[in-house]
Amino acid sequence: MPAKSVPSTARSTSSGGILLIEEYDALAAAIRSALKKFAPQSAVVVARTLDEAAASLQSATPDLIIIDFDPAFSGLTTFLLQARKNCPDASAILIGSGIKSDTALEFRRFGAVQFLPKPYEIADFGATVQTLLAIDVEETHATLHSLGVADVTLAQCAGARSIVLEVEADGKRGEIYIQDGEIVQAKTGQRKDGPALKEMFAWNDAKIIETEAAGSTKRSIRETWIDIFFSSLNEPKPRRIPARVQPVPPPPPVEITPPAPIEVAPPPVEVKRPPPPPVEAAPPRPPPKTGKKIVIIDDTEMLLLFVEDALTFADPQLRVTTAPTGITGLKEIDSLQPDLVLLDYSLPDINGDEVCRRLLRDERTARIPVVMMSGHVAEMTAAAEAFPNIVATIAKPFMSEAMVALVQQTLTLGLRPKPKPAPPKAPPPPAPVVRLKPKPVAAEPKIVRPKPAPAPPPPSPVPIRSTIAPPEPETQPRLASDEVRNSIATPVISKAGSEVVLGLYLEVVAMRLTPTLRMGTIRARPSSFTVSLHISPATIPAEIAFELGRTELDANNRVNKLRLVPTRRPFERRETHAAVQVGALNFVPQDSRGQVQLTPSADAPMTMHLLAHLDLAGVELSTNFELGQIVLQSRSQTVRVTLGSEQTGVFCEIAGVRLDANGRISEMLLNPLK
Repeated sequence: MPAKSVPSTARSTSSGGILLIEEYDALAAAIRSALKKFAPQSAVVVARTLDEAAASLQSATPDLIIIDFDPAFSGLTTFLLQARKNCPDASAILIGSGIKSDTALEFRRFGAVQFLPKPYEIADFGATVQTLLAIDVEETHATLHSLGVADVTLAQCAGARSIVLEVEADGKRGEIYIQDGEIVQAKTGQRKDGPALKEMFAWNDAKIIETEAAGSTKRSIRETWIDIFFSSLNEPKPRRIPARVQPVPPPPPVEITPPAPIEVAPPPVEVKRPPPPPVEAAPPRPPPKTGKKIVIIDDTEMLLLFVEDALTFADPQLRVTTAPTGITGLKEIDSLQPDLVLLDYSLPDINGDEVCRRLLRDERTARIPVVMMSGHVAEMTAAAEAFPNIVATIAKPFMSEAMVALVQQTLTLGLRPKPKPAPPKAPPPPAPVVRLKPKPVAAEPKIVRPKPAPAPPPPSPVPIRSTIAPPEPETQPRLASDEVRNSIATPVISKAGSEVVLGLYLEVVAMRLTPTLRMGTIRARPSSFTVSLHISPATIPAEIAFELGRTELDANNRVNKLRLVPTRRPFERRETHAAVQVGALNFVPQDSRGQVQLTPSADAPMTMHLLAHLDLAGVELSTNFELGQIVLQSRSQTVRVTLGSEQTGVFCEIAGVRLDANGRISEMLLNPLK
């Protein structure tokens, strides 16, 4: 379903900056794209670590700090206290998965930090950003100036951490024990649990130190910990107007002393009023854009943001307009008369083929080129063949570079729809034929002449089409996890690229032995779809487990691209078995020598561990910034296969791959290398 619209709570946005702390490049790129829409006047600085963020606070004072605390990391308490000191008027958003939405909403009345639980809607994210950057003085909110023990405690719970918070203020000391994101114990000098939390939450400017928990702590809070947490909070913290938007004080009252009564009428008294406060000049408007006009029609708001950001970054002069439905898009096209339309095939009201049909009906829009983008490749290909205004197609998910290159190519070449052929003119009526009775003549021998071969018809003109990543025919059903309508492909930002080592357990189906009884071609199948994954440098959370997704094969039926889907089933190490119980032996004729094929018994299968080196080509994100799947590009067809132990490993070449009905690897042919 399309993302809901974001209510604009701010009349305008601050011109200050936003500091984003995000470890993973793909998520940082997606969040920056969203911030470009919700806070267009705010510069965004991205820090991958807390050390980078702390260094940024030394040189700049942000208006908003956004921290992705999933997965959690150490040192957050120290950073928050430093931010309270360096930029007390800044607001803060902490993104985490350890608290619920109702808890985050309730805490907004009390806390200095705004919490956004994962997963979250992009509209909620935008509304929170716009509210915290609002410069209307009537809409004040708590800032880091009022950061206290309760904020730090709930932040650590949001990260599902197991730590101890040591709190000290005015000679008083206390401790808060957090285990797996829940408060299990609290104590001060004379109080425990709820009363101890209430006492510590009231301490101002407390010194807080986080230490890793040495082991499990005995739980003394028997009730629901979040109820104890809220019952321990004091009155809501006073709202603070950030210094950058302090209101202008009213002019002081003017005292007028009446003159003493005299017979002569007093002269008029001149009242001197203070000059009005200077009116801040409005920021200069940017010059109007003069580039080509593009309309993007897609029902996924995250993809609209992603494509618009990629295009305007490549060419800031492009005039990009977005529409979430087909009807809205048609109205924008009719009004703007764009140079290009980027159109999704599947829309909530009418599909992309119907949009193309309606564009062709109107002479004003029939000549506008359309680039169709969709994960429904078969339907998109059929529409491209049926409608001449579709000049190019691109399959979802796609990389931003591919989309930008296709748009630039289309605009540069000036691709236009193929004009409709004019209907053939009716031939003129035949002239009347006067038939005369022929005179009788002598019969002549009949000469049979061969009929000339008919001239081949002229080839019908084919519309010029530009295709990026030609889609593979969809002859197999898609996986449920392979649905791409609500995902986007975001490039992995890395100078040297990311190398991936993939581990997969295989079960040998059959093995051929050479005439010298050496290992020949191996036919094997995955014993489990879960895989091990090592990425260097790290651009994906290490604790996420993956399983095999759809696989794209090259012309030789070998792996070209491989998709991995996040799964809750962790990768389990298994034992490999080099010894085998023979189930059957068959003689396979080959040339003049022949080979013996060994089939292991089903009761004692031979298992292997395959290690393959690939390149990380892209990361697909959902609309709530969660990891959808990752795309791996084949680096070579050489893999290492381990039998029994690491010392028995051999290098093999992938000779062929067979896919199942879901597009996943079902069998592999491996040829050992000499």
